[in-house]
Amino acid sequence: MNVLILLIGGNPLPNYITAKYLLTKGREDESDLPVPDKIVFVYSKSTEIFKKSIITQLALDEKQHVIPINLDANERDPETIMRRLREELHKFAPAASLHLNYTGGTKTMSVFSALIFSTICCREP
Repeated sequence: MNVLILLIGGNPLPNYITAKYLLTKGREDESDLPVPDKIVFVYSKSTEIFKKSIITQLALDEKQHVIPINLDANERDPETIMRRLREELHKFAPAASLHLNYTGGTKTMSVFSALIFSTICCREP
């Protein structure tokens, strides 16, 4: 399974562009950057509207392709971010590929998502 993780912040454009590109089938770099089967949206109460907008614009089937992680008002709480992301990512282990787009969200979301991502992806077999 190929999984894309998007951290949703106040500017949805970087996440939209990344997802739109990766969802394009037949790209020359598809073997290096596979088309995602699932997209994990990490968002907060204040950025839920942007998550919904990206899903609508990409015409994603929410039940089939979207995994929501709603942090509510905890988008700056390292423990919540790491726990929620760890819970979801372990469901995909071992994934064929994981791609983290950390350009959105809060700085705390980016740092601690990258930390969890690296512990899951960089484990010795």
